[in-house]
Amino acid sequence: MISRVVNRNGTGRTTKRLLFSVLPKLLLLAVFLQLTNDGVFRNYRLLIERGELLGAGYFLLIWGTSLLAVGLVAFLPRLRWRLFWALLFCASAVAGKAFQNVMGSDLTLSDVHLLWQARGNFADAFEFYRGDLQVAGLSMLAGLAAILWPLPSYPQWLRKLLGGMSWVPMLPVFAVLAVIYNHKHYPQGLPQQIAPPVLAGVFVANHLSRLDMGAQAGSVALLPRHGEKQVRHIVLLLDESIRGDFIDLNLRRDTTPYLLSLVPRLANFGIAASGANCSAHSNAILRFGAQRHRLPDNLFDGPTVWQFAQAAGFRTVFVDAQQTGGGLQNFMHAGELAWIDEFIQFDGVEKQWRDMKVADTLKGLLARDTPSLIYINKVGVHFPYGQTYPPDAALFLPQLGPREAAGESRERLINSYKNGVRWAVDAFFRRLFEDLDLSDSVIVYSSDHGQHLMESAFPGTHCRTESPHAAEGIVPLVVFTDEPRLRTQFHAAAELNHNQASHFNIFPTLLQLLGFETAAVRRTYGPGLRETIDDELAFTTGGMIPGIGSRPKWVAVSSDYLRRQDAAAAF
Repeated sequence: MISRVVNRNGTGRTTKRLLFSVLPKLLLLAVFLQLTNDGVFRNYRLLIERGELLGAGYFLLIWGTSLLAVGLVAFLPRLRWRLFWALLFCASAVAGKAFQNVMGSDLTLSDVHLLWQARGNFADAFEFYRGDLQVAGLSMLAGLAAILWPLPSYPQWLRKLLGGMSWVPMLPVFAVLAVIYNHKHYPQGLPQQIAPPVLAGVFVANHLSRLDMGAQAGSVALLPRHGEKQVRHIVLLLDESIRGDFIDLNLRRDTTPYLLSLVPRLANFGIAASGANCSAHSNAILRFGAQRHRLPDNLFDGPTVWQFAQAAGFRTVFVDAQQTGGGLQNFMHAGELAWIDEFIQFDGVEKQWRDMKVADTLKGLLARDTPSLIYINKVGVHFPYGQTYPPDAALFLPQLGPREAAGESRERLINSYKNGVRWAVDAFFRRLFEDLDLSDSVIVYSSDHGQHLMESAFPGTHCRTESPHAAEGIVPLVVFTDEPRLRTQFHAAAELNHNQASHFNIFPTLLQLLGFETAAVRRTYGPGLRETIDDELAFTTGGMIPGIGSRPKWVAVSSDYLRRQDAAAAF
């Protein structure tokens, strides 16, 4: 009788210990997975509805092995292995969930590549999207608690069995790799605990195998020249994050009144489409002359604008106001620098004043006698918007506070953006055009991409590869010159191609101004701005790197959208 009581008590204590060890782990794991993975069943149903049965099979395989891996890791007997996998899974989940909170979609290979290109802006991104990143970070606590929660007492045979299974979390890694290398993409909704580090690893392998990407260049001998320089100085002035419907030339918002006064000296092509909705891709398209119908295969295999300029007898000048200390971005490599005669950055100058330095520098360059092609990356209005203008230049109120994250108020967000445009565009041109002689120069002005200003539920401003908003790819396109013949030509072309041009028309325009034969340029690169443009107004997103990721998608900017801008301008 006494023996039975003891056994019952011992069994009860064992059951309680198991419940205390196992049940909290399982509950915390469920919370961790739920907090960091959205739309799993929705994405699976979408694959079935599309008839992608193989993709659905891969989806189930990846999720099955991932659940097995995460669950197993929580019960590994050796602390060092539990800690290793816990940190990896939790960091991965936080990164994936943070990206999803900001951009509204899961991380893809294209996104990883773009994040690497934009790594110099990580501090700005953290400040601007701080709220969304912190929410994602909280989920890490549930994951760490689940995996590091005290273990139950194992029988010797079970401890030995589990001790030899620390490799099992590699199974979903191999499953994700199989999808990537067999299909060049993978569906949305994969486990955030697994997918991001796999994508990062694939990117690193691809990056190491293509270190010279961007430095390769073809020959300029394919295009004949007619031997005539049309002007002494040719400038591509590329702003940052300036949306085409936020300058007064296209929509009156009182952001650029001085620019509006320059109408007699400019040709306004209206709202144009950027090459892409992300800086790196747009800049590569403009420097390498990528053609619409051959993307992404021709993005880096053609001669650069620098080579064409040198072949035409022009000095090449690159002014980068965004980077300092010789840093390179937007797929530029040391090999490309060999074609640049003068490389200018502004070390030691505060970010909000660098565009004013650009204006002063450009005036000096245009005063030189030597013919030059000048490519400029302005600071513009990249987030956080409040860092792009001095405090006393804030005309539109209320604005975002010094530590206020995006997503808290659309009114304050837009006012801060308008303050940035008023400073980085209007004040810039006021400073540039003071006593500026353009009688032997042409300035082509545009922006790398537009901005999404909370028109949808997600705060991401640009670079979205899934369902991007049209506002991410609409930019200004203006040509300035005082040379009478060219001014007449560009004015007529601006009327003909109003709201019809894109970045893809800029490269052939530069070549024509350099003196290359118009017909030959058109055959290879398409029409320039002074020719009839009948391409669809559209920009690309994602999939622009040959060999990895999906192919680029085209996002049309409809005429209905352009007509709605007046009604949509609530602020």
